[in-house]
Amino acid sequence: MTSGDHRSGGLRRRAGLLILAGVLVALGGCARQIVVERPADSLQRLWAARIERIGAWKRWRLEGRAAVRRGDEGWQAALVWEQRGSDTRIELSDPLGRRVARLEVGPGGVVLTARNREYRADSPEELMQEVLGWWLPVSGMRWWLLGIPQPGAPQEGLELDERGLAVRFRQSGWTLVYKQYDRWNGQWMPVRAEFTQSPVRVRLLVTRWELP
Repeated sequence: MTSGDHRSGGLRRRAGLLILAGVLVALGGCARQIVVERPADSLQRLWAARIERIGAWKRWRLEGRAAVRRGDEGWQAALVWEQRGSDTRIELSDPLGRRVARLEVGPGGVVLTARNREYRADSPEELMQEVLGWWLPVSGMRWWLLGIPQPGAPQEGLELDERGLAVRFRQSGWTLVYKQYDRWNGQWMPVRAEFTQSPVRVRLLVTRWELP
């Protein structure tokens, strides 16, 4: 074989490799552009099934952190929320792990333990504001933390992702935005969320879920 044949064969091989590379790049580009979209009625069925399933839970617990901002003021706390039927128990701790307050909501009313004293009131929000100087929307958060609306209260502006999970909705004057879900015990659960009612904004980061 002459040197010209070698050069010609090398050029053909390089050209073939370039063509193959181009095809692979094109295929890769196509793969990235594929988006699986579910019909709206399918998403609504997934959403309705999620509300029915999760709304029936009687016991659950989460651990995480809450950052509350009201105007120019802000507070942060480690958060443990435990739900047992209609009974709610919330523990708040400072960055060093020292418990700042414990809020209990049950048939006997609302009790806040803080500063080695017990405080009572009809509303958990009123009690937290009076004693701590800031508050969480406890009544709605029992449901919102799970990524579903509070039963019996109108909600609007619902946006769902491709899994039928809430991205955003509005209820009781609050805007609920869910930024990230992770799987816990086979369930998609919110781990990053933001609840806003001007001038209050609550940011949540969940680090652990304990589910039924």
